[in-house]
Amino acid sequence: MDWECRLKNPAIENKLRKEILPGVLKPGRYIGNEINIIVKRRESVKSHVALAFPDVYEIGMSYVGFQLLYHILNKHPDIWAERVFAPWPDMEERLRATKTPLYSLESFTPLSEFDVIGFTLQYELTYTNILNMLNMANIPIHSKERKAGHPFIIGGGPCSCNPEPLADFVDAFLIGDGEEASVEIVRTIQQGKAQGKPRDEILYDLTRIQGVYVPAFYEAHYDDKGTLLETRPIRPDVPEVIRTRIVNNLKIDYYPDKPIVPLIEVTHDRLSIEVMRGCSEGCRYCNAGMIYRPVRERNARDVLEQMHRGLENSGYNEVSFLSLSISDYSRLTDLMAVSRKMLSGTQVNVSFPSMRLDSFNEEIAAFVSEVRKSGFTFAPEAGSERLRQVINKNITEEDLFRSVEIALQNGWKAIKFYFMIGLPTETDEDVAEIARLIHRLVKMSKQYGRVQFNLSISPFSPKAHTPFQWERQASVDEIWHKVDVLKRHLGRERRVRLTWRDPRISFVEGFLGRADRRMGRVIQEVWQKGGKFDGWAEYFNYDLWLETLHKYGFDPETLIAEIPEETILPWEHIDKGVSKRFLLKERHKAYQQQTSQDCKSATCLACGLQRKGAFAELVDCYKIDRKNPQPNLDLDSVQAPDIPKYETAEQGFVRFRVQFTKQDYAAYLSHLDLARVLERAFRRARI
Repeated sequence: MDWECRLKNPAIENKLRKEILPGVLKPGRYIGNEINIIVKRRESVKSHVALAFPDVYEIGMSYVGFQLLYHILNKHPDIWAERVFAPWPDMEERLRATKTPLYSLESFTPLSEFDVIGFTLQYELTYTNILNMLNMANIPIHSKERKAGHPFIIGGGPCSCNPEPLADFVDAFLIGDGEEASVEIVRTIQQGKAQGKPRDEILYDLTRIQGVYVPAFYEAHYDDKGTLLETRPIRPDVPEVIRTRIVNNLKIDYYPDKPIVPLIEVTHDRLSIEVMRGCSEGCRYCNAGMIYRPVRERNARDVLEQMHRGLENSGYNEVSFLSLSISDYSRLTDLMAVSRKMLSGTQVNVSFPSMRLDSFNEEIAAFVSEVRKSGFTFAPEAGSERLRQVINKNITEEDLFRSVEIALQNGWKAIKFYFMIGLPTETDEDVAEIARLIHRLVKMSKQYGRVQFNLSISPFSPKAHTPFQWERQASVDEIWHKVDVLKRHLGRERRVRLTWRDPRISFVEGFLGRADRRMGRVIQEVWQKGGKFDGWAEYFNYDLWLETLHKYGFDPETLIAEIPEETILPWEHIDKGVSKRFLLKERHKAYQQQTSQDCKSATCLACGLQRKGAFAELVDCYKIDRKNPQPNLDLDSVQAPDIPKYETAEQGFVRFRVQFTKQDYAAYLSHLDLARVLERAFRRARI
């Protein structure tokens, strides 16, 4: 720790200690020094990369992909990747007041001194934060204004599937998986700078990397009415269509053995392990289910090895196995059986994301309930079977009641449901059916004692690269009406807690997700007038967005209107693998209430990935994997992690007397955060 502190920028460090950190909320967000961070000497590396997450520390440090890229880049001795997060407004105020630039956590280096800054584009309502972070770093927000000495600004993540709203601000986008391409991007920039190439030529070199889109080399053309005609290259030697980058195999080398362990509590405060990427269920509203195709499973032994090492090196007492549809993982039964043996007596809890209702069973319930019974989450998405057919959510009421009863029989007392409102073809009767469904579940649950049902409602927003990308988005007033319908039909049911997302936030998310590059002017002006942290209710300014839209001639009703199928879409030049023909076919089936089967167990649906010369080799690999499944795991051959075990519950309570002093950066940790730090230290020390 002392060696790491000596490598920090002394000017920024002195300001932080004396003028900034004592007066801000949760100063632990800004001090770095976490367990398992990577610190290198600046003079020993050739490329200095800042991984930037445009939201608060607690959100960014919960994102698995962020830690994955940190691990991959830092495996290379000549690359040093550090982290930076959006400062909360009180911290921004202190930084600006003291003329302190935005800095990295590992070395307190100003962002303007990095070679590359890579932004994670996870959510449309962080776009104003991106501009704010660039401005706080004294970096021009427009890519055309950056000179040779400025960092290259790269954007990647799910929102890059429609990069156009940020086209004026980001130098290059990575479309697709970043495990291999991120290193190629850094290397290309590194070599170009070493050769003294102009900035534009380095950007041109980036276009040769599959999955990289440089918007400066493309131009959007409109007709007299402002309708997009095409987005075409202005250089003849760049690709007309940018094909997404997909890694064939999820190698164990991609995943960290020593995950960074935050010093403060974060949103998902646990060891999170990806077991599978992609989903072939085909829900028609789901952006992730389309853009992360094809499905790729990790080897079960690799997953267990990562869990083994991750627990030993972190001190976490919870593991979460992650995927878009965890119950589709072909080795889930083995994974549960071996995990049960590995974690027996360790008091380490295992959790899953929301479960599919048609595959939740006694085995899963028994496994998850062995250590701790927190709430269980299901996502029916629609209340009526008719509407579930429209959205291709292939579950029945029988699936729902069977799954809930299994959870209740295994001792759960809190069940959470996710539903969407404002879906295509939805009527008030469909919304009322949500309430009727919940009433029947409440009645069924009474034999199990006091059970709490938490009902979370989200307005539908059409997303790019999905069958519903052309759909109209329900207006704010329409969503409020639907919420009222649901509340009225639910009545005063004491066992049900209803929450809903602000439809005004969903409105902004919706039009930003389908916007073209002209929307950049709106994003910029909203930021200039104080817009930031738009996804947070306390800072979201709906009136400012409306005012700015009107100023630049955008009609809110037009922005959320249905898009004619023949219209050229802003993301038409981005090939995510799933074809427009397939998306249209699925949209038409939705209006006929026809469902499509999961292609992993049915015939190929010709989604586009099967195209020769495009992605067919990946689909072929997946088919081979399904025909030749992983061998069964030998329970006796699996090594348990070296962490404390207790034969009885009483042995799990050990009294320690610890004498310590909170000094240096530890002084900025709260009492509860410090208690967690000590507990995890004991676990890492095998006490």
